[in-house]
Amino acid sequence: MIVIIATLLVTLGVAAENFIVAGWCGYASQYFKPYKFLLILFLLFTIQLQVFTYGLWIGKHLIWNNHDNEKWISLILMFSMELMMLLELRGKNIPRKLIFSLDDFIFISLLTAIYPFVLGIALQNLCEPKILFIVIISSIIISLIFGWFIGKTKKLFNKYCIRIANYFGIIVVFIGIILFLNLIQH
Repeated sequence: MIVIIATLLVTLGVAAENFIVAGWCGYASQYFKPYKFLLILFLLFTIQLQVFTYGLWIGKHLIWNNHDNEKWISLILMFSMELMMLLELRGKNIPRKLIFSLDDFIFISLLTAIYPFVLGIALQNLCEPKILFIVIISSIIISLIFGWFIGKTKKLFNKYCIRIANYFGIIVVFIGIILFLNLIQH
């Protein structure tokens, strides 16, 4: 049960980037044709899930030198991902203009795909792949839907909402790493 909670926390933290992109999409949906926002959200979901699957595949076929340390190496990968999220937050400038073109959305979704990739590699050795797919799919869908609805309100989706989503992602990933650390030690 703790493995599922830790996995859910880490995937929700990584999906915080999806929340922000979906919020932008909801915010700018009045400027697009009615079907384009669905296309953007579906494209973002597909990219994130496919990159996560690639990470699982590489994590499964990656040959570790010492099989006793697989879980520790996975934990180090997740911790390095957490550090990158922190460094990215320090240098992130939030644009004043929250309306982007379709090409910008695709570019941003490709840029945010590194975290699901690293997460797939790291989680391959920490829990069951069936659990992972259920958790990652639900995390991505929840973040996309919730982000889109927050973006549609326009009053709630601003630079403070983006900062809160970034901090939320960092905090829940850190809590998930601590839970995984406790599981490995026992």
